[in-house]
Amino acid sequence: MIGGFLQAAALALLNVGVAFVFGRTLIRNVFHRKAGRKLVGIASLVAALLSMLCVSFAIAHLRGALIADLPSPEKAALVALLQTPFGLDDIQSWGLVCVSLFFASFALFEGLRMDDRYPGYGKLDRDFLTAKIAYETRLSAVRRKIEEIKRGVTDALDKAASEAKANVLYQDVNVEERKLAQHQLDVALAEATQCKEALLRLFQAELHMHWKGIAALPDFPPLPEFKDIPLPDFRIAECQATCAVQHARVEELLAAQPAIKAGIQKAFVKKSDGLRPIDEQFRASVTAARATAVEAAA
Repeated sequence: MIGGFLQAAALALLNVGVAFVFGRTLIRNVFHRKAGRKLVGIASLVAALLSMLCVSFAIAHLRGALIADLPSPEKAALVALLQTPFGLDDIQSWGLVCVSLFFASFALFEGLRMDDRYPGYGKLDRDFLTAKIAYETRLSAVRRKIEEIKRGVTDALDKAASEAKANVLYQDVNVEERKLAQHQLDVALAEATQCKEALLRLFQAELHMHWKGIAALPDFPPLPEFKDIPLPDFRIAECQATCAVQHARVEELLAAQPAIKAGIQKAFVKKSDGLRPIDEQFRASVTAARATAVEAAA
């Protein structure tokens, strides 16, 4: 009896499996646009229903033979199925037929529902989704790279502007240092002249004090003059003119910096927007094909 029930369970599993395979592969040809494939789908649907009925009634007859405790339940069930397929003795056998048909039908619809109803379109759709994911992943990477390049260009512009301002300020400081050095040199020369005259006057006064009453003091020669020495040329006017030119250029750069950044942003956004998603490209190609077809028909 245990062996018989295992055989019945195997038949039920076979019933469900066969129905699932029919729904997964052949029956979907019913939705094909070609008449030949539609006929194959209809024939497969009829074959699946017949297979489900045969197996369901075979299970029910096998159960009846097992309950009747016949010496060879498999043979008895086969004979009963061939001679009187609908001759079931009790309501439980009919319930078993209904349950088997229900699960087989459920498996058939599940097999049909697992993929697109149109034959072959499910694989194309999966291939398209795979290609779409790969394309969008690559598209995101390219857009990130474009964004990094744009950020590098704008950062280089900001750095150049900052360095230009720093260099101009350094030139201004250099001019001020030149002015200070020239002033310090002029003060030092004036102090040297004053110091020379003061020392000579002090020397003459000391001589007057020591020579008084001793002898006549000779006449002093005129005060000597310092020799002319070459003084350094600080070129302050030239540096100021150069700084003025550099200031003007830096001001022009700072004034044009927002416009330059806007141009960089516009160029890179245009480049990034040119990388369209694959869905948009497909829709654009379909629209173009339809427009071409309409023009050809007109």
